[in-house]
Amino acid sequence: MPIESSSPAPYESDLAYIQDRHFSQFAKQSTAQIVGSLKQSPVPVVTVTDIGCGAGASTRALIEAGFQVIAVEPSAALLKVARAKAPGANFVQATAYDVELPPCDAVLALGEPLTYHAPGSDAVSALRGFFRTAHSALSPKGLLTFDLIVSGRECLALKTWSTGDDWALLVQVTEDHESSRLTREITTFRRRGATYRRRQERHSIRVFHEREITAMLEACGFDVEVDSRYGSVELLPRRRAFFATRGPCRSRART
Repeated sequence: MPIESSSPAPYESDLAYIQDRHFSQFAKQSTAQIVGSLKQSPVPVVTVTDIGCGAGASTRALIEAGFQVIAVEPSAALLKVARAKAPGANFVQATAYDVELPPCDAVLALGEPLTYHAPGSDAVSALRGFFRTAHSALSPKGLLTFDLIVSGRECLALKTWSTGDDWALLVQVTEDHESSRLTREITTFRRRGATYRRRQERHSIRVFHEREITAMLEACGFDVEVDSRYGSVELLPRRRAFFATRGPCRSRART
């Protein structure tokens, strides 16, 4: 079949379509684990801010669990899908680094939304600023939960592909240890009538040191725990989940 090609901005309609159909399982599973923790929190959790809500799987799970949800997502295409999936949420189109966080009891950033930083940007300062903003927005003993890619010996460079009934996805990941960056070159093919439309995106990902993140959180006044899973949901290699509670205590790392 003929192929139509174009190069849109990150997470435009075709990649958002594939994200919703093929990559929502992690959000569903991890949010289910986190909902249990929020329900058992010694301090009542009413309002949750869902940073980088993507196609809305996590937002929908939070709404169905009875929380009031503010969902934040920079991609207009993903936001359109999320609005349809979780109409009970309040949606904001913004990145984690330019949104004005409202007062809330918990902030979630699942699936590495805090890792997206353009080359040449000061990712550490941006992340530190986000932690400060989250600390100010959270209620006493409020919870900040997120996951990041951290530095390590295992190389994350790879080439992979996935297919569906009306789409295909090719991904090539390269890693530059010197600059602490991953680059994802993503090519999508989506059936449009008798043709397949090809689109390409490049995502720049910042890799952080685990201890650096913990130190930043502590400096902002969080008590921190680190894990390689959300409950029974194991994270991918070199991912870490951070569980930060608004308070002055020192960190505790779980093995």
